[in-house]
Amino acid sequence: VYFDLEKAAAEGVIEQFGEPPSEGQEKWDIAVTDSRMNFRLTPVDDGNEDAWEPGKAVLYPLKKPMDEDSDWSYPWLEGSKGPVAGIDYVSTVTATFTKLKKKPEVGRWIQAVSTTIARYIFTELEDVKMKNNGFLLKYVTESGDPATQFVSFDSPALADPEFRPYMDICYIPSVRPVPCTEGQLVYYDLNADTYIARDNLVHGAEEHLFIGNSGWAGKARTLIDFDINSFNTDLTELFDDAESVYLRLWYEGAELSKPYNDPRQMERKLAAHKIQKAWNEAHATSNVASQSGDNKNKWEKEMMGELNDYDPDVIATDIISEGEDQHNIYFNITSVFKDWAADKSSDHGIVIKDSQHESVPGYFLKFASLNHPDPTVRPYLMICQKKPICELKTCHHKRSTTMLCEQGERHAELLRGKERCLFGR
Repeated sequence: VYFDLEKAAAEGVIEQFGEPPSEGQEKWDIAVTDSRMNFRLTPVDDGNEDAWEPGKAVLYPLKKPMDEDSDWSYPWLEGSKGPVAGIDYVSTVTATFTKLKKKPEVGRWIQAVSTTIARYIFTELEDVKMKNNGFLLKYVTESGDPATQFVSFDSPALADPEFRPYMDICYIPSVRPVPCTEGQLVYYDLNADTYIARDNLVHGAEEHLFIGNSGWAGKARTLIDFDINSFNTDLTELFDDAESVYLRLWYEGAELSKPYNDPRQMERKLAAHKIQKAWNEAHATSNVASQSGDNKNKWEKEMMGELNDYDPDVIATDIISEGEDQHNIYFNITSVFKDWAADKSSDHGIVIKDSQHESVPGYFLKFASLNHPDPTVRPYLMICQKKPICELKTCHHKRSTTMLCEQGERHAELLRGKERCLFGR
């Protein structure tokens, strides 16, 4: 089955929110918050009296565009074996429908949560993005034994549109903090992240980051680190010295700690500060920054001390109001990024804390971490760089590559062999 999701989303977002921002963003980016896929069962009376095998219909993204002439052998690479997991369809990103314990009645609708699939299709991260080629539906029995009967659904070609399968996508338009239309927008992975709370436990391997104060568990702060060595400071330059580097976090909503003590939700102002001391996500707690063998390198005070553990100056802020739903938040960390680039030994990342109500019991604010199973919501840096001044060309008759530069008369060569191959300007 195939749904034209891109067309639907493009038309829907313009209908709801108007044309894309005028400051150079050609089209809306969208952040998917929820998605559901719905099919109407239409069992056929084929006289099959075999016992029903309980199971679920599972939906898998196809690796190549759907062919309406498909049959069991065509166009699958293994021919008569039919579609094969990992070859013809993606088996690691799925949507599972409602369990069918018995032969379904006519007209019943079943639903699957397809949020992760939708996020893969609409993510701005090209190395993660999944092309919308359509989907394969497969019935997977609970026992692992072969199915004993067919499960059939109303088709998208059904004359009555009321009963055709459909996919709902809930999303919010995402306005980039920096359009970067004249520069080159590059996404960089982070090096480490964790959060510290007064439980004095290590949280570096968890799927979420927390900021705020839940009352019962006390306050929590998030630490994030970027490896400045992955940014080539010799060959790349920031497009704008004031607004080029943004940290993007995916906010999943507010959450209470356990046991619940019914605190109130409130507006929280998040502030990012430069960390002054080396830390390690495998050891960082409310008291310890890092550890080497049995030697613990502690914070100056519990939950980090101002001045020696982190700089009291605020780098960037963001406000999350009471009741806000999932969305992207961005911190402009250009100033501290420039500090790291100038002195790479000073790169210890940033700490984000509630600068307004940290001592007031409320909800934790929950964000996706680097360990989140969905890579589309993990944190990253987006950097607007000056467009490359050099163009790589390959000299085919001599195994070398020459880099042509457009700054004055300079030129650089990247040689793969012993001989040089120059392109004149």
